[in-house]
Amino acid sequence: MSNRYQGNIISATLVTPSTSAASGVWTVQEAKRFQEDGTWPIAGGVNIDYDVIAGGGAGGGGTYHGAGGGAGGFRSGTSLTLVPGNAYTITVGAGAATAATGAAGANGSDSSISGTGITTVTASGGGGGSNYSVSVTNSTGTGAGYGRDGGSGGGGGRPGGVGGSGNAGSYSPSEGNDGGDGVSSGSYGTGGGGGAGAAGQDGTTSAAGDGGAGKTTTAKSSNTTLGGGGGGGAYSSTDVGAGGSGGGGAGGASGSGTAGTANTGGGGGGAQSHTSGTGGAGGSGIVLIKAPQAASSTTGSPTTSSSGGYYYYEFTGSGSITF
Repeated sequence: MSNRYQGNIISATLVTPSTSAASGVWTVQEAKRFQEDGTWPIAGGVNIDYDVIAGGGAGGGGTYHGAGGGAGGFRSGTSLTLVPGNAYTITVGAGAATAATGAAGANGSDSSISGTGITTVTASGGGGGSNYSVSVTNSTGTGAGYGRDGGSGGGGGRPGGVGGSGNAGSYSPSEGNDGGDGVSSGSYGTGGGGGAGAAGQDGTTSAAGDGGAGKTTTAKSSNTTLGGGGGGGAYSSTDVGAGGSGGGGAGGASGSGTAGTANTGGGGGGAQSHTSGTGGAGGSGIVLIKAPQAASSTTGSPTTSSSGGYYYYEFTGSGSITF
């Protein structure tokens, strides 16, 4: 009697897994062996889960208040089918560079997964935080102290600066949230940068807004929060905004804003007012992949691990992956 039956996985004898066997024709032993060592071929492709996080925006520079930078866009998905033998390009976006005194923060760079047979998955760079006197155009309009649009939006500077909008890629579900607005009147707070999980806080007459909270990953062996917005700058060192959970930098308590944490996509903190401080740089992005079998090759030196029958790849720099 044959060891294999079309459409069944029943057999009384142990067989050696074969990568040349037809799809849909497997023994119980082969299925079990695949789960143990990953040698069973996947018909039609390898279904991966992913988190793609872009680089964070920089906080606004000093002289007057600098607002918090927005977090890089954060996109998650399941069952993205990759074709065995094809190399897929992993692009990890850089965080925006430190913003000079008197300048608005720049946006971070996009991260993506791309290659033959899939629709490219792109996360948009985080929006830069505003500076008091710099005119910026965002989805609301053009004005001094407006935050930049991005994966999550940069915060608005006072007086009345409007925070940038999140979800620059117009994705569903959304890749990020809006930056907070600067206080409409008074001498204090700028807005916090938007985070992947929550909008940045608006500034008030007594304090700058905190950066928006990040979001929990789904494709990491030990999931964690990434994509926090940067805190806004204020006149007093005690009134600056806190960075959002997930790598957002705090507003400057002694001049310059704090940088977003590397490989979190966190936004940079805004500079303290009436100083020559600089806006904090945005944190670089990261791409995370969870797969049911080991990759045949990678480039870019991702961190790899396995747990519970899955294989995990953490790209902190650009590279590629092939199954």
